Formats: sequence, structure tokens, C-alpha cells
Amino acid sequence: MTEIVFQRELSPLAVEWLELLPPVLRGDPWIQAILQAHAMEMQRLVQRAAGVPVQCLRGRRDRDAATHAAVATARARTGSSERLLVPQGDQLQLIDAASIHWLEADDNYVHVHTAQARYLVRRTLTDLLVQLGDRFARIHKSAAVNIAEVKSLAPLFKGDHEILLRSGKVLRLSRRFKDALFARVGG
Repeated sequence: MTEIVFQRELSPLAVEWLELLPPVLRGDPWIQAILQAHAMEMQRLVQRAAGVPVQCLRGRRDRDAATHAAVATARARTGSSERLLVPQGDQLQLIDAASIHWLEADDNYVHVHTAQARYLVRRTLTDLLVQLGDRFARIHKSAAVNIAEVKSLAPLFKGDHEILLRSGKVLRLSRRFKDALFARVGG
């Protein structure tokens, strides 16, 4: 078995999850940061369920800041990503960013829509757009679209537009994001 090189110190639970992944993914700082964040959240949930007093969790804000800093560092090192790790059942699947048609926010979750399936990822839309890079443009406060999938735009009232994707899906482009999208698609 090859030795795993960690970008930062991982909890035992995160290491256990990391060992379940294919070797090619284990050294990825993004994946390590995501698994560490999920492991820390699981630890907090177990502590709450076990009735650990709130006083014991006072350092949580410091740990959360450390986790956010580690994730930000990993993102800065890796830049945009051509693939996205999404959960499917009890497995993690890699999908190409080019195969994603559009993204739909649902609080701290994002529905990732592709031609084959729809995946639910526990991340914010803003966070996901940073990872996926310039290929995607925000079209609404709760939606983003793969620019390559845009087929046509039709004006609506009060500055809004309808976006027709190559798949036939129709999305609403709010006037707030109209100028940024037009600049990106060359209009």
C-alpha cells in the first residue's frame, strides 16, 4: 500500500474515510479538507447526542475558523478544478465540470444538474463556483449555469431574461446578474 501524504493533520475519522478513496485522490488537498470538515462535524454531532455540556464546546468557534482557513488554503493552492467529487449512495463519484449543465442552491446545499443525473452536494453555491472557476456564471441568487450549455437568451419584462440550455431546460436570468453574463458570453 502506498503511503498517503497529508497536506495537514487529519483526524482519525478523516484518515479512515480517505483510505476508502482510490489512491489517485488521496493526496488532493480539496478532498482532504472536505473529509476533515465532515469528520469534525460528525464529532460535534456525536458530542451533542452524548450530552456533552455546551461549556466543553466553547472552543468551537476557534476550530471552525481553523477549518475555514485550511479549506481556503487548499482552494488557493489548487485553483479551479476540472472535476467535482459528489456523493452517490454510499460512494463518492467524480464528475467532469464540463458535464454539469447548471447548479441550483438550496441553503447550504447545491443541486448539481447533469444530463445523466442530479446530485446533492453539501456546499454553498458561492463556494462551489470558486472551485469550478470561470466555466460557470451566476444567473440568480440561487442558480448558476455552465456558459457552454447556454443555447439562447430571450428577454422578459423588467430586465429579466430566460435562458434556454442545450438540454431544453429553461432558467431565469435575473437583471442583477444580466450584465456579468452578457460580458462573459460576448454579448
